[in-house]
Amino acid sequence: MRSRASGRVGVELRNAVSAVTTWHLLVAVLFVAIFAMAIRQPADTDTWWHLKSGQLMWQTGRVLRTDPFSHTVTGQPWIDHGWLVQILLWPTYRALGLGGLALLLAAVVTVACALVYRQCEGKPFVAAFVTLLAAVASSVIWAIRPQIVSFLLTALVAYLLSRYKRTGNGWLLWPLPLLVAVWVNCHGGFVIAFILMGCYLVGETLNRLTEPSPPAPVPRGARGGPARIGPLVVAMLVTVPAVLLNPNTTRMITYAYQTVNIGPLQDYIQEWAAPNFHNPQFQPFIWLLLLTLAAMGLSRKRADWTDLALVGVFGYMGLLAVRNVAL
Repeated sequence: MRSRASGRVGVELRNAVSAVTTWHLLVAVLFVAIFAMAIRQPADTDTWWHLKSGQLMWQTGRVLRTDPFSHTVTGQPWIDHGWLVQILLWPTYRALGLGGLALLLAAVVTVACALVYRQCEGKPFVAAFVTLLAAVASSVIWAIRPQIVSFLLTALVAYLLSRYKRTGNGWLLWPLPLLVAVWVNCHGGFVIAFILMGCYLVGETLNRLTEPSPPAPVPRGARGGPARIGPLVVAMLVTVPAVLLNPNTTRMITYAYQTVNIGPLQDYIQEWAAPNFHNPQFQPFIWLLLLTLAAMGLSRKRADWTDLALVGVFGYMGLLAVRNVAL
């Protein structure tokens, strides 16, 4: 009897070790594949003026406040919303060349996708497939420019909010003001942080209003249980002043709104136009969106209001403009 029991324990242990080994191998292959996909020579024309801006700031020792490039409005006031990324790109380019920039892009993309993978529940193989499909769909915006920092920080803020929802640990919300303070100096896409927080705030509020019975009370001092509304509200209120911590101060508050309302952007620039699904590079996005809707309909776990808010808002944004597909 003891021999048979020991044999079963040995078999179970070997199976467990095999499963862990397979899972680690799967994760390694996934992120090596994403890193390899993201290594690309700079092909976006914006890359070069971002590098030049960084060079000018290193030479002058100050942030650009006037337009140094345009022939007709040279010297006019200009908001260089990506100045912090630019001053990091220039020395990287000087030290490592285009290859260094390509590796930097691949590293940023891989970390962002790792944060996406960490949010996935369920079977590792399904999570790996979804993450890979999401990476392919988002690859339409991978380029050496400040926008890629928004891609990374979106993944990080989404991860913190997702963990907060699962655990109710308010400490996960503390980094948000600091992240937004960094973000507003890297790219005008910092408003995405507020969109994410808004989705969670509205979604969790509706979850409380529509749940059949009140959630069980969490003991004082405990780090667990459902996400509470109060800390989300406080996090948003504390994060708003962080937007002012940039060289342009209050002007950045309206910058994003003014930019998206420039008509010629949608008319003449592809990334601001709606994705053309006759183009094969946009097909993975529509596959991902349709698979998400199918999964929500077939899953045994009921989608809640936060799930619906995130899919609805970011799906809508992705259908409006190519630059939002990655979000």
